[in-house]
Amino acid sequence: MQVNPSVRVFKMDSRHHLPLESKVLEFNIDLANEGIFAFKEIENKPSTFAPIMKDLSPVSYEKLSESFLTNNTAVQLFHSLMWKHGP
Repeated sequence: MQVNPSVRVFKMDSRHHLPLESKVLEFNIDLANEGIFAFKEIENKPSTFAPIMKDLSPVSYEKLSESFLTNNTAVQLFHSLMWKHGP
């Protein structure tokens, strides 16, 4: 399985140093070999957990982590997305 490199970019609150937004950018190696060097924005994976995570605060990440104890579907989705095997 080939996986293109990607990076997650966070927009931070300058006063409180908390993440406000995030986006995932992917670099296509095949296009780069053809001379086209560009990142493209791909799905924003944290939004997948919108019912559990209201924002990107530490409290929301804690709620997501705690939900893994009782929500096997969320665990499977997180695992799938973490390893880029998701849809």
